[in-house]
Amino acid sequence: MPARVRNDSAVSLTASQRVVQHLRCSILQGELAPGARIVQQQVAAELQASRLPVREALRVLEAEGLVVLRANSGASVS
Repeated sequence: MPARVRNDSAVSLTASQRVVQHLRCSILQGELAPGARIVQQQVAAELQASRLPVREALRVLEAEGLVVLRANSGASVS
């Protein structure tokens, strides 16, 4: 039986994966400068997602060292 080839274009991303991808690209391309504040509500509205996937995405980006999360202050670009 031949091996099945995975067509990545057909794979859909979860909402949090979409947010991670969007924010990572924005940070790495310089659209979000170091120290820039990331407002969850604005990101959620821009990407037509709820705030939960945005929070999950920010945790992923914090683990990657791209974002700093501060209690009661929100997120900012590293």
